[in-house]
Amino acid sequence: MPTSNRSRLPFDAQPSRSERQQLLSPQPGIHDLDPLLARVRSAGLAVTYRSVGDLDTLGSGVQLTVYRIVQEALTNTLKHAGTGTAAEVTVTADAGTVRIRVTDTGTPPGTPVLAEPEPRTGDTGHGLIGIRQRAAMYGGDVTIGPRDTGHGWIVDIVLDVPAAPTPSASGEHLQ
Repeated sequence: MPTSNRSRLPFDAQPSRSERQQLLSPQPGIHDLDPLLARVRSAGLAVTYRSVGDLDTLGSGVQLTVYRIVQEALTNTLKHAGTGTAAEVTVTADAGTVRIRVTDTGTPPGTPVLAEPEPRTGDTGHGLIGIRQRAAMYGGDVTIGPRDTGHGWIVDIVLDVPAAPTPSASGEHLQ
């Protein structure tokens, strides 16, 4: 009988309960921004959040894209500007577009600059590439870089959002 060189996992190598829950949980969306912002605030970053328009009507893919863009932008703020800065997040839905704008005030004057793993320049890191790729899925316009004020950073994305399917009289969705 031939033997196999393939590795086999033991029967007890199943995902843990928390891993199973995470695998089965829905992807984050607009309603998950508040808990995300709470975690960022607890890390020491002052964040304000404003939303305009009916964000609940956005499809799950668009909501995931919005969430991930905000998550990455705030992660970059913490990583590069630190906890002494303030950030502002605005998400606006209007007439077939969604705008995600995340700005920060930069490192406060007089704050010692810590050694950074990467310089905060116009060069793109993996996170910024991810933001651009997510925006491209929705024909997005992307502006990322230093603010015109000379202090801080801006991530400003405008996505073209497809219209939600409209139910027909029979209750079926039109495509």
